[in-house]
Amino acid sequence: MGDGDNGELLHPAQAYEFLLDYLLFGYLWLRLKVTSYNGQVFLHYLIGYMTIRGIVEFARINPMVIGPFSVSHIMSLIGITVAIFLIRYRKGSESVDKDNPIKKSEYIKTGLFVISIMVFSLLLYYGVQG
Repeated sequence: MGDGDNGELLHPAQAYEFLLDYLLFGYLWLRLKVTSYNGQVFLHYLIGYMTIRGIVEFARINPMVIGPFSVSHIMSLIGITVAIFLIRYRKGSESVDKDNPIKKSEYIKTGLFVISIMVFSLLLYYGVQG
C-alpha cells in the first residue's frame, strides 16, 4: 500500500487492475481456440473487463452514489447486463462448431506466460514507485 497526499495508506489499485487484466488476457487467449459463436471472445472481454473494473473500484476513493457503489459500478453492471443479452442473442442466431479441446500444454504455456508478465509488471511497478 502506498502513501496518499495526507500520509494515509492507499491500495495499489493500478496493480490490482493490471494483474486482473493479465488473468483476463490468459482466459481470452485460451478462449480464442474454442469459440462457439462469432463475437464470443469480444463479449467475454466486455464482461471480464467490466467485472474487473467493478472489483478494482472498491479499492479507489470515489464518490458513492448508491450505498457502497460508485458510478463506475453502476456502469459496469449495465455493461455486463447488455453483454449477457448479446451473448444470448448471438448463441441463438449462429453457432460455430469447433471441437478442438484445449490441450493441457496450452494451459501450462499460457499460465506460465501470464504469471511471468505479472511478476515482471509487479517488479517494474514497484521499482518505479520505490
